[in-house]
Amino acid sequence: MNEQLIAGLEEYLRELRVDLYGFADIAGIFGGEWKDWPHAISMALELPIDDVLGVQDGPTPRYYEAYVRTNARLNQIAAKVEAWIRRQGYRAQAVVATVASEGLDQEFGPPLTAPVQHKTVATRAGLGWIGKNALLITRKYGPRVRLTSVFTDMPLPAATPIEYGQCGKCERCRDACPAQAITGDMWLVGVAREALVDVEACRQRAEQLLMERVGQQQAVCGVCVAVCPFSGRPAGRTETSADG
Repeated sequence: MNEQLIAGLEEYLRELRVDLYGFADIAGIFGGEWKDWPHAISMALELPIDDVLGVQDGPTPRYYEAYVRTNARLNQIAAKVEAWIRRQGYRAQAVVATVASEGLDQEFGPPLTAPVQHKTVATRAGLGWIGKNALLITRKYGPRVRLTSVFTDMPLPAATPIEYGQCGKCERCRDACPAQAITGDMWLVGVAREALVDVEACRQRAEQLLMERVGQQQAVCGVCVAVCPFSGRPAGRTETSADG
């Protein structure tokens, strides 16, 4: 493995101001056009804590704007990282950060599942675990992150995958969910998303709340992000333990 090449990539990721990143072995994890890629870079940007303030009963305009802005920036970063890797003589393919809710049914069908799950790449890159809210939970930012991935055949030092949830007894997301869509079950590798959350109930309620509060038609809520103790204190809370 070319240590100088890896150092150059990491320096470039810092120049792009990527908040969290990790390298994953994803051989055989995904199907279709993605099945033959051996490695991936998982990248995360923080949703600033100030933009999560006020998200207690549903999304705010500020939260939605941060969500859209962060996704757009992630897509720009992923495209730049893809181009950087190709300039080094390796193959690379960026995966967009998000898909608008109106395109989910058309592109992915009723299960609402994309062919590449950024959260899966992130857990294999060691960035965090899947919480009871079915979102990636990071130690530094909690679920206040948006994710993107770049697949590549560039040799990368893969992280040790995270394979189980670390939410403890905490069920704040379950208790706060406006759709009552969160089961409270703990994640382990291989556990289906549907065991953690009723995806359709979540989407329908999120779309309703965003339209009512922001006037936009997307499935963006943010309540489970705001109440997660790993997020910090976006909702004016003082608790920081995930055990209570």
